[in-house]
Amino acid sequence: MDFPTSRAIITKLPGWVDKLAGELPEPIKVYEPRGFKWRHPEETARVVLVAKAVRMASGIAAALQLADRRFTVECGALLRTVSDFATEVIFLGEGMLKGEMTTAQSKFVHDFFKPMSTTPDDLARRERDGYVGRKDMHKAHRRLVDERANPGKSS
Repeated sequence: MDFPTSRAIITKLPGWVDKLAGELPEPIKVYEPRGFKWRHPEETARVVLVAKAVRMASGIAAALQLADRRFTVECGALLRTVSDFATEVIFLGEGMLKGEMTTAQSKFVHDFFKPMSTTPDDLARRERDGYVGRKDMHKAHRRLVDERANPGKSS
């Protein structure tokens, strides 16, 4: 069984994402003792949303390739990851739409740009910081639904 409409949409994803990414400032090389890392000069929710969109598009394309080869479990695992990215996009998008980020949304953006841990000690210290959890993300979803159901009323 084939899904020509789905395939047609999936093949357009890279172009759409490239257009979004093209509106952002170019990443810059930041040199470090062991090489360099790419950093974005603009560390904002908008950059995070585009980065998540890029990952979603590549994940969906890869999942389709896996499905075509009958690797359905692996396809499902990738789609679960894409679903997590979609949850994060909605979470941040809610704050951007309102023009005001919650503490959890601001922390998520800040954490996204934190340098990756390079040693076990770095990782242990970072784990104590905690991450923004699904409960906070789902609160943003709920606020969006409530606003849609009751426009003009603040929750």
